[in-house]
Formats: sequence, structure tokens, C-alpha cells
Amino acid sequence: MSEVIEIKFLGQVYRFQADESDADVMDVAAYVEEKLEEVERQYAGLPPGKIMVMAALLMGKDCVSLRSELETLKQKIKIQSELIGEGIRLMRAPENE
Repeated sequence: MSEVIEIKFLGQVYRFQADESDADVMDVAAYVEEKLEEVERQYAGLPPGKIMVMAALLMGKDCVSLRSELETLKQKIKIQSELIGEGIRLMRAPENE
């Protein structure tokens, strides 16, 4: 069920239609706010629009980094699964005497 959620970023209120649970939306909003505050601290005096762009770039960088990490983990899991499968096959094979 969709509902309107209000979130405040950099003193501006934004209203969103949200289909996900409130907790998910609020988690995302907290992450965005964290990045906005990070940029605001790092670049004091930057206009709000530029703060938002810089925060978006930081979030994009995080996303790309996490995607790369996910792919690496998938490869490690695939290799480990294959090794385990081979070990099981060897254990089940009749002994050659």
C-alpha cells in the first residue's frame, strides 16, 4: 500500500509516495542525510544544490564499490561451492584398491 512520506533534507521538506515499508524508506533517508551532512561538513558554504550533487556522487561511489565487492564475494562462493562439491564427489567415489 502506497503512502506519502515527508523527509527533510538540508532544511527542505520533500514528500514521496512510498510502496516499501516505512522502515526501508527511513533507512534510505537516514543514509542520504548522512551523506548530505558529510558533504556539508567537508565543503562548508557550498550551495544546497551542489551539496546534493556531491552527496549523490558519494552515494554512487558507495554503490559501485559495493557492487564490485558483491561480485568478488559471488566468485569466492562459486569457487568454494565447486571445491566442496568436488570433495563430496571424491568422498562418495568407490575406493580404488
